[in-house]
Amino acid sequence: TRNNERENFNWEKHLMLYEYLISPQNFTHVLMLDADAALVKHSLDILGTIAKDMEKRQLDVFLTSEDWLLNGENRINGGFLMTR
Repeated sequence: TRNNERENFNWEKHLMLYEYLISPQNFTHVLMLDADAALVKHSLDILGTIAKDMEKRQLDVFLTSEDWLLNGENRINGGFLMTR
């Protein structure tokens, strides 16, 4: 439990994303962004581009990896998750 605390918190995020998607408010997309994350290229519509790419590729979930870590390219980073 303590050893997997970080992963357990990520599952809570996944549950919350799911609950938004099935809500009667009919959200088209839901974004989970950690408080210490930032989208800094203001001249680009980063979220719009990701949403269009998700639709084009028929993806329901957009995830980021931890590719800066040794062997982290297959490890999900929970700081940015987008679903549709």
